[in-house]
Amino acid sequence: MNAKFYRRNFPWTLEELRRLGKIPDSVLALRAGRTIKEVVAMRASRRIRLAMPPHRWMAREIRLLGTMPDPELARRLRRSYYQVQNERKRLKIPPFRSHKPYRQNHVWNAGEIKLLGRYMDTEVARRLDCPVTVIAWRRKKLKIPPFRRMPERKFWLPAEDKMLGTMPDRELAVKLGRTLNAVYLRREKFQIPPVNPNQKPWNKEEIALLGKYRDEEVATRTGHSVNGVSLKRVRLGIPMAQPKCRPWTAAEDSLLGTDTDKAIAQRIGRDKTTVHCRRKKLGIPSFQETFLF
Repeated sequence: MNAKFYRRNFPWTLEELRRLGKIPDSVLALRAGRTIKEVVAMRASRRIRLAMPPHRWMAREIRLLGTMPDPELARRLRRSYYQVQNERKRLKIPPFRSHKPYRQNHVWNAGEIKLLGRYMDTEVARRLDCPVTVIAWRRKKLKIPPFRRMPERKFWLPAEDKMLGTMPDRELAVKLGRTLNAVYLRREKFQIPPVNPNQKPWNKEEIALLGKYRDEEVATRTGHSVNGVSLKRVRLGIPMAQPKCRPWTAAEDSLLGTDTDKAIAQRIGRDKTTVHCRRKKLGIPSFQETFLF
């Protein structure tokens, strides 16, 4: 082993780790008897930056000041952003501008005003060679809306209108190459009812039952859901079937108040609310009130 690197790959001592980044890597490698690559690798693994003394500005570097943005020049010269900015300000070199300075008292002509809102602000700024902020400020001052690229409007054909309501909106949208919202709005415009793929089709015999019986009974007879029956009846303008009121008999009236309303309702086949209203109408006390007396 070379006597110069007699401590190569040896464990690092605490004193050596404290010197990382405080002195040049070559000096630390010479004093510790290690290679420079070993010192650099240890410093990089511990994320210790090497304190570099400021080096003098060369003539070729000074000529680049102001020719490009300071961050870009700092990256190319391997200097910090503040070093580039301070040197440029010390030499009184103006910063880099991607466009010509636009005068604040610039008089806008008719041709320039026509461009506002007709194209995007970035495009107008490129054509007039001025900042985008100036274009946006002038457009807002003249109350000109920004440019918006509207999609091509696809007109509806008569053959497409005939297909509305013949299949679900989602399937028709895929078939016509349109959005689901466009198909829905077009169908609602012509007041065409939607098609449910799981819905059973209606025949003439089933439609004739609507309004003659209650929706629950029609749903039981036809196999449709209660909501489907109600929706079909409302769309056809058929009123709801009103059950005929069964007249009260003397025997039923004599039972009122002899037991609870619920028990009497089950005995005579009426609703509990109907029994309660009939008893109140005749002024008969409830079974609980009679029991208390």
